[in-house]
Amino acid sequence: YHSRHTQHLYAMPFGTLRIAKPLPSIAKMRIRKNKLMDSYLEMMSFDFQGKSVELPSDLERLINREFLNENDCIILKGLYENDQNPKFETDFEKCEWESNETHFHPDEYAKQQTNDLEFLILALESSKRLGTRLKQSFPNKKFRISLSFAETQKNNQGEMEFYGASTVRFYQIRNSCENKMRIDDLNEYELEAVLEIEI
Repeated sequence: YHSRHTQHLYAMPFGTLRIAKPLPSIAKMRIRKNKLMDSYLEMMSFDFQGKSVELPSDLERLINREFLNENDCIILKGLYENDQNPKFETDFEKCEWESNETHFHPDEYAKQQTNDLEFLILALESSKRLGTRLKQSFPNKKFRISLSFAETQKNNQGEMEFYGASTVRFYQIRNSCENKMRIDDLNEYELEAVLEIEI
């Protein structure tokens, strides 16, 4: 496990991702990670809370889209051509809508498509910036931002099983359906590195 990941460390994507000015502190955000995410962050020695990187312009524009706040749902306006939120009967339906309609893939914006770790760093930065925006825009609401990452995997014959990717999504925390939306043990995700930010 460690040797497979460590081979990438000498090609860290900081050569293509420029360090940016730090964002306002996210100390008040609760962060949960599974063991696989912990191992990536430790091996990269990357303090994503204290360090910021510049994002590709297209990804930055995506994150900075106007929020659509309608029918007790909040999404990024225009993402997936959504210009309105439907009316839902239950909080669970609202959470599902937000989770599905806010997700995006930072890996699609990476300059180095050959370095999977860049996908992770872009996702970490995107999640942090979204958290800051949501906290500033909706100080009286609670949100969960979910990030997942997986490296490219090949089988023993060298054939591709799946390509590396990263995904970010968010939804409002609603107490009535937390038993359905929140997973108590993120280590149930064994094949993906997972991180959650709660604000």
